[in-house]
Amino acid sequence: MIWSFSFEFVSVTLSLQSSRAVVKCGCHHQSVVLHTGNHGRTLELETWHDLASVYISLSQWDDAEICLSKSEAISHHSASRWHVRGLLHQAKGLNKEALKAFRQALDVEPTHVPSLVSIAVVLRKLGSRSPAVVRSLLTEAMRLDRMNASAWYNLGLLYKDEGVASAVEAAECFEAAAILEETSPLEPFR
Repeated sequence: MIWSFSFEFVSVTLSLQSSRAVVKCGCHHQSVVLHTGNHGRTLELETWHDLASVYISLSQWDDAEICLSKSEAISHHSASRWHVRGLLHQAKGLNKEALKAFRQALDVEPTHVPSLVSIAVVLRKLGSRSPAVVRSLLTEAMRLDRMNASAWYNLGLLYKDEGVASAVEAAECFEAAAILEETSPLEPFR
């Protein structure tokens, strides 16, 4: 029981910290705590992904890669890992590689909402697809998860791009995104 609590505490702590010293400390604690059986393997996988995301936000690509390789050693078929790898490529400005990783996530789990949203974001940024494709991805993400603030926000951006004719729809999407963001927990329930 203490191991489970400690593991969840470390996971939340790592997700919320933004300084390198704290993240490095978190790695040490994580290696001590992450041996808790089958349920622990899922939590361990999620924690490696969370830690990789922290490193991505700090532009520490090598450390993020190490976390992703640890994750792959646990489970090669993880939509979440492919998604985080896509985020790493996206942060580096490698949008085509990011798209490949996001699509790989959908190959593993066709209903992976974060990857649907991320593909839409990259396609919109590249401008290589019609707005209908981007809209389709975002509406599918919202069909699967009506509470996804990022999907609402990005649909609002898409409507905003369409100009004055879609201003009301854009405002409604931005309002929904803001409300969802305000009411969402700091760390998702797992």
